[in-house]
Amino acid sequence: MFNGKSVFISGGTGSFGRNFIRRLLEQYQPKRVVVFSRDELKQYEMQQTFNAPCMRYFLGDVRDAEHLPHKNVGIRPGEKLHELMVPLDDARMTLEFSDHYTIQPSIRFTNVDVDYAVNGLGECGAQVDETFEYRSDTNPEFLSVGQIADLHAELHS
Repeated sequence: MFNGKSVFISGGTGSFGRNFIRRLLEQYQPKRVVVFSRDELKQYEMQQTFNAPCMRYFLGDVRDAEHLPHKNVGIRPGEKLHELMVPLDDARMTLEFSDHYTIQPSIRFTNVDVDYAVNGLGECGAQVDETFEYRSDTNPEFLSVGQIADLHAELHS
């Protein structure tokens, strides 16, 4: 699945990123793995463990996408963040909540049991139909980078 592919991981120095990269390097031969995070110390520590030739580390914060020195990070002002967000193949693992969808991982990265059917507010998600897809032509409403930043600020204030 990831052999010969480039993989971009934002927030890659966190627990998910570290576990994902460990599993990725154990099971596949990616062309490039880009770790993007804002913590220089964590990146340095990670480089001591994950120093394969395919590894690349970049400092930055996706919340400040407009001012990043690296212009091609996949998020540009006014750009759709995803063209195909939930492909048909993932319908069997997708849960619908009142205001979002969750795709349950098919690979287990840690020994921690997570119940994806219940979100942090205690709401239960419902399994979507097996023919479900969520893509740009079925969802014409996309948020701009500014709108995402405003939502993020609102959630963390």
